[in-house]
Order: sequence, then structure tokens, then C-alpha cells
Amino acid sequence: MSLEELRRALARGQLTVLHIHIPDILLLPKKGLKFENLKRFRVSVGSKFKYYEDFPGTRVLKHAGISLRNEFIPLVEKAEVLYLRGIKGLKKVLHDRGVRHGFLDLKYLKVTSCDDDLEYLLGEPKSSVQSPGQNPFQSFNKLTVLIIDNYKLKYLFSPTTARALVHLEQLEVISCEIMEGIVGFEGQNDINENVDEVKFSKLKQLELKNLLNLISFYAKKEKTQTTMGISSARPQPLFNEKVIFPVLERLDISKMGNIQESWDKQSIAVLEEQGSFCQLEDVSVANCSNLMHVFPSKMHPLLKNLKYLTVDKCETMKGVVEFEGEIDEDVLKNEVCFSKLIFLRLFDLPSLVSFCTKLGTVGTINSNATIHTQPLFNGKVAFPALEDLTIYNVPNITEIWDKKPLPESEKEIESFCKLGSINILDCNQLVYVLPSYLLPRLQNVQKLWISFCEEVEVIVSKDLKEKEATNNDILVFHQLKDVRLGNLPKLKSWYNGTQLFFSDKVAFPSLESLVIEGLPQIKEIWPHKQPLPEPGKEVESFCKLLSIHVEECDQLVYVLPSYLLPQLQHLENLTIGNCKDVEVIVSKELKEKKVIDNDIMFPQLKAVTLRWLSNLKRFCTETELFLSDKDAFPVLKKITLTSDLEFLRNGTSTEEECGTSGNEIDHSGEED
Repeated sequence: MSLEELRRALARGQLTVLHIHIPDILLLPKKGLKFENLKRFRVSVGSKFKYYEDFPGTRVLKHAGISLRNEFIPLVEKAEVLYLRGIKGLKKVLHDRGVRHGFLDLKYLKVTSCDDDLEYLLGEPKSSVQSPGQNPFQSFNKLTVLIIDNYKLKYLFSPTTARALVHLEQLEVISCEIMEGIVGFEGQNDINENVDEVKFSKLKQLELKNLLNLISFYAKKEKTQTTMGISSARPQPLFNEKVIFPVLERLDISKMGNIQESWDKQSIAVLEEQGSFCQLEDVSVANCSNLMHVFPSKMHPLLKNLKYLTVDKCETMKGVVEFEGEIDEDVLKNEVCFSKLIFLRLFDLPSLVSFCTKLGTVGTINSNATIHTQPLFNGKVAFPALEDLTIYNVPNITEIWDKKPLPESEKEIESFCKLGSINILDCNQLVYVLPSYLLPRLQNVQKLWISFCEEVEVIVSKDLKEKEATNNDILVFHQLKDVRLGNLPKLKSWYNGTQLFFSDKVAFPSLESLVIEGLPQIKEIWPHKQPLPEPGKEVESFCKLLSIHVEECDQLVYVLPSYLLPQLQHLENLTIGNCKDVEVIVSKELKEKKVIDNDIMFPQLKAVTLRWLSNLKRFCTETELFLSDKDAFPVLKKITLTSDLEFLRNGTSTEEECGTSGNEIDHSGEED
């Protein structure tokens, strides 16, 4: 059907359903298209629907980058889904038509990159007189999703309009450079200003991003002493008792340069009484340069459903929780409990002193007060459900957990007992990771990654005042499957009660993957003459290892002692790289008896990668050639060598010697 045929069909009222993309309005017939009779439509003008734009509804209009002609106004007014980008004259389209009770069916509205200067996005009857609790304003009251991006608005809603949005479930406001408030008064008096709060009774998702001039979500009107009586620009908390969110589940705020407090401490009692924020499950705070804390401590009863918390790039933040009472260092009972929090991320927080800091003890934004080192976590805050913890670039932290355990008589809640994943990066004052007293609570940890921590000397630290371990005391990491230790220039041992990195004082019965990179202090990963717990004993170690990766350990001379081979019967991948002093992979004492029957060293080993090992002489000390017997590696599929190893030119590096057909060997100096 041509556009002219389409025009005639629309003019005769023969079409009630239409799906069409119009790339340019210049293609349209001179006589306009009449869309008044359409009952269902999916129309895009200027920009096609993207594959990910699965808009709900049967009446959908996307209009982007092209002037909105009058013939499309019936589609605008009928639409259930309306996406407008780069449109001029939106005051007439949205604000003025809203005044006339338009948009009665609109459910999804997205407006982006529009240049109109408006007091408010959505209009309202300015002469309306209403009693508390009444909403004569009917426009937009079916709206469930509202997304505003890059629009010149001082406020998004007036209080009257906000109260009418009784079905709004998702609100995103992004990059509105002059916006001072989401709800606000401008040049008018609302009789409910001091009577009724604004309640978003169905709002579940709220995103506020890149609103550098935002003062508050709904600012309190504070008069200055000037003769003009204008509102004060003094900083205010983002949220106060004037706006209520009884079902809000997800809150994402970022790049809010004016905000120094997230919640008004004086409003907590009112918010709790109204049930505001009590359904919050996911909170993300990022790039709020003046924010010193996320939560006041008295707010924790409202956070009983919080499951996910991310705090990122807040340069002046001193603590996540601001504690308002007296902190008795000798009686550290749990006073704040995040009972359902399972996921915690702390990223790029250069001023963070502790998770919970006392009000007024860490200085102000402009002060030069001395910051006393504290553990990140202490007995003030409990995390009984936490499963996943990541800490990245928090340079003030010297301890993650307090070395001083909570006295048994004062424990109220077991913290960290469900922790499964620990990831610590770029914490350059950290000296150790785990205090030994905490290990009984960490029996569910499966992943431990520590990287780029310049001062870390041990992973597990035993307090000097702790009782001396007996010969039978072993630190067992029962569930630990994945260990990655990278770029730790001062790391000497896993446990400061031993002189060796791994010893018979630690056991890893479930470990499957071990990655060690950039540990220049390590001379031996495993002790050469001191066997670890063996299979069949009460505690065994390393018997489930599938992958070993060792790189940039400059003092390492060998990788594996031969006595360990019975414990490595499941090993499938072995990678050794950039260890300049390594001479052999498997080292065997001359007096040591043969530890593997029939010379099968690695029955499950499938891939070996050896990269830039300039001093490597052979695979095992008891063999003259690099790989002397194919029976030692019965399932080996691939050897990758990225170094010029002279001893491989003795006729030993052939495909047949890998034991199976289709094997791949590369020792040409290029990485495979």
C-alpha cells in the first residue's frame, strides 16, 4: 500500500489497526493523514522501534527528532505508550493538553532531549479548588512509567499533579541540569502545602541521575530574611516527611552534587509511622560528591527488607551509616542490623573511615580533622544474611574486621555467617584480610579474591594475645572453592602463625581453582619437605583442585613438590608464566621414594601452559628430558609454550608424546 492509498483508507475510516514506520515527514502526502479512527496502532516517526523497546500497550507512538505535526496529535492523545525525543513545543503537547484533561489512557511516557523551558512537565487546572485527599486532576492518572532525560525543567510535578499519579510504578529522571526538585512550588500556592504529604502509593522503582542542581526531592519552603522573601538555597536532605514511598523497592541515585544528606534525621519517626521506604530491597548510591553518609542509624528499622546495597565514588563519604548515639568501645553490642542484606558493594570511597561512624567525630567536608583508623566492620552493625562482599579502593581501611572479637556474653546476632564471596581490591593500607577468630563464622565462603593491596602481608592474622595453637589445630576452609591472589607485593604467607605460604596449619578440602599472580615474596607455595594433610586423614587438602595458575612470582624456583601429586589427581589445567627463576615444575627430593605408581603424575591433566620461563630446564627433577614418558600424562590434549626452550629440540616435543591424537603443541614463541 502506498502512502496515498493509506491516506485515502484513513480518510474513509476503513483502517482501525496500523503499524507503520515513517522515516521522514517529508514523505507524507500533502493532505495530512487522519488517524482519528485508529483503535490500535504502533507508529514510529523519525526513529524505528529498537529490538529492546518492548513497550506495553496496543496504542504506541514513538516520535523522535522531527517536528510534531498537527495530524499526529490524535495519536498523542490516544496513546497508551508515548516516546518523544528532540521535540519542540512540548508545552502545547503535554502541559497545556494536560490542563484540558487529556492523556486519560497514557500509561508509559518517555521524554528525552527536548529544549522547552517549562515550570512543570505535566500541566494542571490552576483554578482547581480541592479539599484534602481529593484529586480533580484526571490527566495522566493511569501513568505507570515516566522517564525524563535531558529536559530543562525546574520541577517535574506540582504537588497537585504528583498526588494524581496514583498508578505510577517507575520514575526515572536523568540529566535535567536546572532541576531543583522533583516535586515543588513555583509561582503558585497549593492549599495542601502544609496539610497533606505527597504519597506515591504504587511507585516501586526510582532513579535520580545527574541532577547536579537538585536541592531535594520535595524541598521544604524556607524563607530568607531578605525583603523579597525568596526561598532559601540552603542544602536540604534528599528525602523528608513531605513525600511518602510505601512500596518503593529499588532506589538508584547518582551525580547529585548538592545533596549532603539522603534522609532527614528529624523525619525518621514520621517516615516509619507512614511505612515509607519499608519495602526497599535495592539501593545504589554513586557519584554524590558531598554526601557524607547514606543512612542515619535510626533508619535501620525501615531497611528490614534491604537486600542489595552499592555505594560508589562518593569522595567525601565517611561512613555508610551515621551513628547518632554514644559509641562505647568496650561494649560493642549490635545496634544496627541489616537483617536481609545479601549483597554489599563499596567502591572508590577515598574518605570512608568505617561502615558505621559516630555523628560529628570524623569532621566536616571542609575540615582537616585527623581520621583515626578503625575497622570497617565492628560490633555496632550486624549482617546475618550477607552472602556477597566486594570492597574496591577504600584506602583508609587498615582492617576489614576488628581484631577484637565481641565477648560471647554480649553477642546478639551472628554476623557474616552466610558470607559466600569475598572480593577485596585496591585497599592499600590493609595489612591482613581475616582475623582468625572470625573463621568459625566464615565456613560458607566459597570465593576469596584479594588483589592490588600493597601492604597485605598475610591473609589470616592471629592476634598475638590469642592462645597458641596446638599441633593438632588446623584452620580448615571447608567450602572454599575459588582463590585468587594477585599483585600483593608484601604477601608472605596465608597464616601469620606459619613461616611458609601453605602449611599443615591450613587445609582446603574443597578448593577447585587457585590463581597466584604478582607475589614476589613467595619462594615456595607448598613446603618442600613438610607434607600437607593427606587424603584419607581426618582433614585433607587440595584434593579437588582442577586448575592451578601461577604467574609473576619472581623468587619461585619450583611450583609443585612431588609429595603433593597424590592430592592433585583431579587437576585438569596447569598454567605457569613469567616466573623468571623457575627451573622445574615438579620438584622431587633425591631421597624421596616414587610417589605415583606407573609414573602417572597427572591422570586428569588436559592442558599445560608455560609462558616466558627463561630458566625452566625440565618438567620434573627426576627426568633428563622435558617430558620423558607419555604415560605420565594419559589425557593431555594441549601444551602451549611461549618461550624459546632449547631443551625441547631433542625430539621430545612431538604430538605422539602427548598421549592422544589431535593434540596441539606450540613452542614457537607465539602465544597460542
